[in-house]
Amino acid sequence: MTVIAKYDIPLNDIYFIPEGTEMLAAGDENGFIIVMYKGQRYFLSELYLEVLSVGVL
Repeated sequence: MTVIAKYDIPLNDIYFIPEGTEMLAAGDENGFIIVMYKGQRYFLSELYLEVLSVGVL
C-alpha cells in the first residue's frame, strides 16, 4: 500500500518527513502504520497519512 504524508511528520527535534512524501506502508502494529522512508522503518499515526493506492506488498 502506498501512503502520502498530509502534513510534515516530525521524527525528532531535527528531522521530519515533508508534506506530500510518498511512502510504502509496510504493515501495522498496535494502531500505528509502519512505513519505509529513506531505508528506515517508522511507526506513524494514521492522522498524518492518507492512502493513495492499495496493493499487495
